[in-house]
Amino acid sequence: MSILLTHGYLLAEDPVGREIKKPFPPLDLLWASAYLEGNGFENTVYDATFSSFNMLYNYILRKKPTVLGLLVDTITRPTAIKLISEITKHRSLSGTYIIIFGPAAEYHGEAFIKNGADMAIVGAIEQPLLEAFPLPNRKAINLNKYWTTWQNNHGYKPISIVTMRENLKTNLSGHLSDQENQRRKPEYVKEELAWLKQTYKSGHFWFVDKMFTTSKEWMQDFLNHLEDQKLKISFECHARIDQLNEEMLQLLKACGCSRIWIGLEHGLKSIIEKAEWWGISVGITIPIGNPEEQDEDITAKVEQLKQINPDQFSINLAYPSEGMDLSQDQLNQIYRSQYYKHAVSWIINEMHYHFKQHGNLIPGLEAMNYKLSSFLARMNMVAYKNK
Repeated sequence: MSILLTHGYLLAEDPVGREIKKPFPPLDLLWASAYLEGNGFENTVYDATFSSFNMLYNYILRKKPTVLGLLVDTITRPTAIKLISEITKHRSLSGTYIIIFGPAAEYHGEAFIKNGADMAIVGAIEQPLLEAFPLPNRKAINLNKYWTTWQNNHGYKPISIVTMRENLKTNLSGHLSDQENQRRKPEYVKEELAWLKQTYKSGHFWFVDKMFTTSKEWMQDFLNHLEDQKLKISFECHARIDQLNEEMLQLLKACGCSRIWIGLEHGLKSIIEKAEWWGISVGITIPIGNPEEQDEDITAKVEQLKQINPDQFSINLAYPSEGMDLSQDQLNQIYRSQYYKHAVSWIINEMHYHFKQHGNLIPGLEAMNYKLSSFLARMNMVAYKNK
């Protein structure tokens, strides 16, 4: 029996991912691979992140797996359904048993079955084995593709890690959905960090948990384990503004936090000042993509971002949690539209112009290039607004 595990996240089709160039490996897929391997089931992982639909489909055609495990979420649902439909049409793949797992399987399992999938796994398949679960099978994919992208565009290469198992609710583009969380014990996280640092010779990590700062008790315990092993790391994480008091900031700094990422909200100035006092940089995430959103709403967010003038910024194109009442047409309008492709480009170029021009009376050539790109993107936003 041959087992092939894959997913439908294609970076080339993600308007935000293409622009910000911060891809993360699909850890949930690698966890599934490690679990199968640990129980005697050999498997192959095809990481589609840097691939195309045709490359993914042709790989499956060549391999002709007995079992195909497909990790799916909201964003990858259309690609997954298309892939399943194509597989079931091809005579040479008639013996392939298609298993769907991940957040979209729970809420849209019937749609996948209707389009040709044989089974949809619903629920937290790894929850009973939370601590006994093996480390993600990172060696099953080419991590250098991720690190090269990061290094070439941002000057460093972080290793992603999670402390919260969200019942396989991890969004493949790196964001986490709002679901019931179970947090790993600090000692297990510390052990994984030590292994990663030794194996990959890197001490900078990115905790991709949506709510890394939920518990002071967990953070203190985590710090104790790091200090006991004399393990020095640096990391970035997402945080909620209402959890960032002085005690939490002090704990974050002591653990090795170099940057926190928070959403664009009112009242950020004092938080940024406190974080910087502790030597922690602040990155701001600007959300766009609400179905009711207008041009002026996006413009207002960018102006607010300019006023804050953060150390770094990122963009979160609306990622609804599974089960939210958004139709597939609305999702396609957000993720596939040319309007949001150009909106993302406008935000990025407008902010880069702001950073380059900030404090200078006369803009330089690089700043003017950003401004020209910003202008062209804005014109395209207008052109595609009602298409």
